[in-house]
Amino acid sequence: MDIIIIQRHFDRIVQHAKESYPAEAGGFLGGIGNLILGIFPVPNFAFLSFEEKQQFGVSENDNFRAAQFFEEYKMKVLGFYHSHPSSHIPIPSKQDIKAQSTRKLGLMMIVSLADLQGTMVTLFEMQGQMPAKRVLKVIKDDGVNKYLMELDIEKAKQKYLGEMKRLDDRVEQILKGK
Repeated sequence: MDIIIIQRHFDRIVQHAKESYPAEAGGFLGGIGNLILGIFPVPNFAFLSFEEKQQFGVSENDNFRAAQFFEEYKMKVLGFYHSHPSSHIPIPSKQDIKAQSTRKLGLMMIVSLADLQGTMVTLFEMQGQMPAKRVLKVIKDDGVNKYLMELDIEKAKQKYLGEMKRLDDRVEQILKGK
C-alpha cells in the first residue's frame, strides 16, 4: 500500500531541509494508517550541541512533545524525516537505520539536496533492522477528505465481509447440528 502525504506537508518538509542547509533538518511524521496528516519539525540537537552539521540529533523533550502533539490531534507518530544535505541519492545511512530502530518508528523519509537545485525525496519503511523503499504519493490538500472517505468505505466493506463470513460459518454449523 502506498504512503500518502498532503502536498502542503511535503512542501514544508522540503522547505525545512532547504532552509537548514548545509546542516541536516528533521522532524516527525504523524497520521493515521498510511496517511501522513501532520508534521512536527524539530531543531537539530546535534547542531545545537556544536557537533557535526552532517548529523541529526533529537532531544528527549522533542520526542515527547511530538508524541503529545500528534496524540492531541488523534494521530500516531508514523515516522521521521530528515535531510541529507551533501548527498545526491536519498538512501539511509547505518546511523539512520540505528536511530530509526531505536525510536521504533516505521517510516523514514530522506530529503537529498546536495546542491539545493535538485531535490529528491525517498520514503522507507523499517522492516526489522532493514529499510524497504516505499511508494510516496503526494495528494492535493483538498483530496484528503475524498481519500479518508474511501478509507471509511473500505473499512465498512471489510467489516461487512467479516460479519458475513461469521454468519455463513454459524449457519454451516447449525446445518451440521453443532
